Amino acid sequence: MPLLGNGLLAVWNDIAPEDEADFEAWYRGEHLAERVGLPGFLRGRRYRALEGATAPRFGALYETETPEVLASDRYLARLDDPTPMTARMIARFQNTHRTVLRIESSTGRGIGGALAVIRPEPAASGDDRMAKAMADTILPQLADSAGVVGAHFARVETALTSSDNAEGRARGTPDQLDNRLLLIESTGQAELERTIAQVLNNEALRTHDIAPAPAIGRYTMIHSLSSLDL
Repeated sequence: MPLLGNGLLAVWNDIAPEDEADFEAWYRGEHLAERVGLPGFLRGRRYRALEGATAPRFGALYETETPEVLASDRYLARLDDPTPMTARMIARFQNTHRTVLRIESSTGRGIGGALAVIRPEPAASGDDRMAKAMADTILPQLADSAGVVGAHFARVETALTSSDNAEGRARGTPDQLDNRLLLIESTGQAELERTIAQVLNNEALRTHDIAPAPAIGRYTMIHSLSSLDL
């Protein structure tokens, strides 16, 4: 289905192997429900990278009514007053990407268990042509591909993305930003790979003045939780 709302918080990180059990227990037992329970949050999803896939190894996507929800007083207050368990886990994050994005276009039906994460870069013609190509051509082609159940394109809201809070400081190093995200959901990895080869090959990207061969992360879903589940 299209993403819920038009705001998206994307968080990607690595964690040391010896901390993974605590990391999973924290997300499952506290953190995902805590975040999704905030006003304006609609759904949270968690992902793990496939073995041998591009880092970061873990990802979380939070769908919100608007990007501005992610700069609301309630949410910022939570970032400045983490629970004891959150403070411990956040300090163990490595290689963190954290970005507030606005959904530019989104299509599909249902939620896929396999996810491709692409950080496309425009060539000479810039962002606006890329956004139009995504909405008019690329996302419809992806949605028509066998096994694809969702395709989404989002751009960073830099003014709404801040790590100047207790959680951000606990991570110790500045968060990396994802200027653009193209997300493709499918029923399985084979279907995802076939779609990438057919729709997002270098020749097709050059047609739309998008830089060729963007890095692609490949993930499988761990958990999905919506506000209706709470």
